[in-house]
Amino acid sequence: MHKHAYLIMAHGSWGILEKLLRLLDAEYNDFYLHIDVKAKNVPDITAWLSHSKLRFIEPTDVRWADYSQSNVELRLLDAALRHGGYSYFHLLSGVDLPLKPAREIYDFFESSGKNFLGFDENHPCLKWSKTYHPLVELPVYRKYKAVKVVDRVMHYAQLAVGVNRHRRCDWTVMHGFNWFSIREEAASCVIAHEDKLKKMFEKTIGSDEMFLQTVFYNCGLMDTLYDRDVYRGCVRSIDWKRGTPYVWGSTPGKEDDDFRELTESPNLFARKFDERHMEIVDRIYHTLSAAE
Repeated sequence: MHKHAYLIMAHGSWGILEKLLRLLDAEYNDFYLHIDVKAKNVPDITAWLSHSKLRFIEPTDVRWADYSQSNVELRLLDAALRHGGYSYFHLLSGVDLPLKPAREIYDFFESSGKNFLGFDENHPCLKWSKTYHPLVELPVYRKYKAVKVVDRVMHYAQLAVGVNRHRRCDWTVMHGFNWFSIREEAASCVIAHEDKLKKMFEKTIGSDEMFLQTVFYNCGLMDTLYDRDVYRGCVRSIDWKRGTPYVWGSTPGKEDDDFRELTESPNLFARKFDERHMEIVDRIYHTLSAAE
């Protein structure tokens, strides 16, 4: 039996991470975990598992919209590939949850044989990727609006003098959600182009939402996709209409509606959740635990 590798990026919210790992804990699943170097009070995560193997990669400082996030995703993917024996590689965050029992998820992917990755070909990040954004590496980038304003001024100034990073590359840049479930062949193709990806996307905004789609589009992998739609393609319930993204179970009086929407969804995973709204997390956990 081929196993699946779950690549997880965590920075806290240990109560949610524990339930995520426990729900996917099975002899046919292994976990590769990156914990942000800024994380506090990290618990004994190994104590949560009975069947899966858990491997950690070295903690690094991950910053929002910076290439550091892409770098961690590539390191997780590379670590799992080096170990070998996996037919699928799934990227999740530590505030995600499965929506189906572990075995049902495994069987779905094994019977499909497709790659699961969504595309959004009209996203604003595509135009920002034409120029250099060194300020995105600063810890204050996300916190202060003034820093973003300066970044935008620098962007338009570069365009005015003819800067276009896309002209330096023979690939077309694409966009979509960074969360994926891909097969070994596709994962190997991504890692084979790691140096090129760094050259293309370092000092850009939101590179984690572009590098994988760019590889698929330019390396003849589009026909291997389950669905190109940005939502259906990744089989994840993510609501960008009510938030950035919406935190499930966070709207007073709508908790039951959110729970019903998720449990009746055909999707296999959902994000995101928050420890300030643990009721829906606990309900999903107990529902899936009872179904095993």
